[in-house]
Amino acid sequence: MTQTLIIFLFLCLSPIWGKGQEVRFEFSEIYNSTIRIESIVDNNGIIDTIVSTGFFYDFNSRMLNDSIYVKTTTIVANRKVVEKASEGILFFSCIDLDIRKKDTTRYIWLVDSFSESWIYHPDSTVDLAILPVTYMNREFRKDGREILYYPLNSAAIPDKKNWQEQNQLEDILVIGYPQGFWDVKNNLPVCRKGITAIPRSIDYNGEEELLLDIPVFEGSLGSPVFSYENGTYLDQGNLVYRKRFKLIGITTENMDFLSLGEIDSGTFNSPSLSARMRTPLDLATAIKSFKLLDFEEYLNFD
Repeated sequence: MTQTLIIFLFLCLSPIWGKGQEVRFEFSEIYNSTIRIESIVDNNGIIDTIVSTGFFYDFNSRMLNDSIYVKTTTIVANRKVVEKASEGILFFSCIDLDIRKKDTTRYIWLVDSFSESWIYHPDSTVDLAILPVTYMNREFRKDGREILYYPLNSAAIPDKKNWQEQNQLEDILVIGYPQGFWDVKNNLPVCRKGITAIPRSIDYNGEEELLLDIPVFEGSLGSPVFSYENGTYLDQGNLVYRKRFKLIGITTENMDFLSLGEIDSGTFNSPSLSARMRTPLDLATAIKSFKLLDFEEYLNFD
């Protein structure tokens, strides 16, 4: 009887996802995996609102002597964006449970003590944090609604062999809220396309990061980065034809350079004026997605 109960609970609570096993994610799923985050920061008496991107990700948490795994749904974001915020605002879409359709209302959830609500990556140099949101969904259900989201999981992350063998440049998609821009009415992000600037088998500057050839403006920090293959590609030496998305990174930094110039007034003997401005390089860095797996030990039940 006990063994039967354990098997039943295991099947009901959550599957165990194999790291990197082949699972197909549709574009509609990865497109709806993100969430808009607004962090309220007090900069010496000046209140700033910083827009950034988060995305839903399911971890497996171990319990009952490792015999059962349960799903822990979180939002993934950049550490540097949330760690100094006194308050935070999350923008949810919901399903009306009575009619099982998307509610057209955009729901706002205000989180007090925002910086203290996050779990930070054990390595303080890794720009990642996660926020468990299961309790929020329970509150929505009390009002007959449920959060509409498509969580990613470890099956979306390439396995170790794939990381080592990927020595070509790849098409990528970055989904987020550049400069805070979004589809306000439908509560949807913006999808942009680029390529990796170096093969992802290489650690950029010796760090476990990617270099991307795509503009990542403020607001898109924390965005999921997907490799995108649609057509024929090699998979473990086999020629395969199909569509495939893989979560390969989380954006962390945009690159620019300082442009110097001189303003000519056109008047003889007038003093010259210098001008300086920062110009985007359209390059960005991203944390390699397998760094998310470091959080798993922090989500285990005793």
